Amino acid sequence: MAHPLQNKHRLWAEIDLGRLTANYKIAQKNAHGGKIMPVIKADAYGHGAVQAALALRDAGADFFAVATPEEALQLRRHGVGCGILLLGAAPVSHLPALAAAGVTLCVPDTGTARVYGQTLGSRPADVHIKFNTGMTRLGLPSATAVRDALEIASNLRVTGLFTHFASADDPSEDGFTRSQFNTFMAVCEALRGHGLTGAVLHSANSAALLGHPYTHLDYARPGLMLYGYSPCGGGEGLRPVLSLYSSIMQCHTVPAGTTVSYGRAWTAERESVIATVPVGYADGLSWALSGSGMVMLVRGRQAPLIGRICMDFCALDVTGIPGAAPGDLVTVLGDGIDAADHARLSGTIPWEVLCSIGRRVPRVYRRDGEIIEETNDIDRL
Repeated sequence: MAHPLQNKHRLWAEIDLGRLTANYKIAQKNAHGGKIMPVIKADAYGHGAVQAALALRDAGADFFAVATPEEALQLRRHGVGCGILLLGAAPVSHLPALAAAGVTLCVPDTGTARVYGQTLGSRPADVHIKFNTGMTRLGLPSATAVRDALEIASNLRVTGLFTHFASADDPSEDGFTRSQFNTFMAVCEALRGHGLTGAVLHSANSAALLGHPYTHLDYARPGLMLYGYSPCGGGEGLRPVLSLYSSIMQCHTVPAGTTVSYGRAWTAERESVIATVPVGYADGLSWALSGSGMVMLVRGRQAPLIGRICMDFCALDVTGIPGAAPGDLVTVLGDGIDAADHARLSGTIPWEVLCSIGRRVPRVYRRDGEIIEETNDIDRL
């Protein structure tokens, strides 16, 4: 039976909002009473930030984390009234709009704090101070953290304190993760001793939420696990939220010796049936999967990906799939093929696979099997 979307889209991603909320509940269970602050930066890791936020809000989330001012303001424009934390420093030009929208700002250093104070003046804005405990990316250095945080708190409304772990997904680095956490908690206790009270504390990413329960604090900030993947052990019951589908556009029956795609990198060893599928690296199918042994599903059977991946197309060997023909549904991700498989074979990580799915790929949202919304960025250009 043909898929109802095959006549509408060359390629599309389906996002199961029921799975998203089920994964959120697994995160809640692992948090043992702590709240969950879903990380929905990078368009919710390619799943659609607005739709993810609304579904997670309805499931009980009251605070979200994003990476850019544009992401925060997008959520506000679409009626997401929950708390929103900007994880990085905001450019000066965005500060008035962010403050007016009630977005919580990140302060990683005293210089940024001074810029915020000078720009916002009497316009109040909540801020969370970030501490560098070993990630060495953003945050107040441990040596001066207490002094710097007290200076920041004297001029800005501090409502949160947080840090980020460098290697919580690696059991051999458990000691370093524990050291990071202890450093963070020592700073927080010192600040409480100086009268900085009432700030929420958060430190745990997905890996720490699953593997380091002592890190949960007031909020945990999971990202990847919400979308169905564990960055480490644990996370039983998580299911991928996104599937990716296309269709065979054309089939070629070719003799032995025929080469396929750029560079003639694949040669048919026998008479073969080659299927052209309209998905390529512009859609997020990594060029590094060329010649990797990756498969897609056609008629429920595995079809090897052959030759070099093109910008808009790839090729499958469907010789062993009787009846394979133009119009057949092709499962790129889903039904047992997931982003972790693509990552393993292309030498990257599941985060990148999910975030790389192109903006031109329509997103189709389902709940309880029913399509509830479709988005297509090309239509808005």
